[in-house]
Amino acid sequence: MTEIGEPSGTSAPEPDGGERLRLCLLGPVQAWCGERELELGPPQQRALLTALALRARRIVSVDELLDALWEEPPARAAAIVRTYVSRLRRVLEPDRVHPSVLVSSGSGYVLRLPADCVDTEVFEDRVAAAGRARARGTRPGRSGCCGRRAGCGTASRWPGCRGRSPRRTGPGWSSAG
Repeated sequence: MTEIGEPSGTSAPEPDGGERLRLCLLGPVQAWCGERELELGPPQQRALLTALALRARRIVSVDELLDALWEEPPARAAAIVRTYVSRLRRVLEPDRVHPSVLVSSGSGYVLRLPADCVDTEVFEDRVAAAGRARARGTRPGRSGCCGRRAGCGTASRWPGCRGRSPRRTGPGWSSAG
């Protein structure tokens, strides 16, 4: 996989009248444009989006996508992938003639979303920040890099991405954190 730079600018592409596009992979696969949940289609199409999102900003070959979707790909598997991509483009960027979020690149596709628009990447960044805080001797709960203070799982940051806050117990956590 080849690394592709993030889209220009600091925020996610805005496919629908200026609303940020966000993907939720932790739990049911969902996409949000502002406060509106997008209809991602059937499970296998969602699985394709997940495979691309887990490798965001990198070229994912059609062969890699076939491996992600099927143990034994059907004869027309590559055509099915192209159909799923076409449908997802219409959902993610309904008003665009030339896609900028889900783009073709060489023999594959790239999902061009900034890291802060995919919940798994936000989670990984927060875990790494907590590890750095702990290495400095700072309590992770007070560094603002974990839990609700950082926006993980809150409706304001990730509408529709439902989940419960983890119970904070053990070394480094207090009832105030």
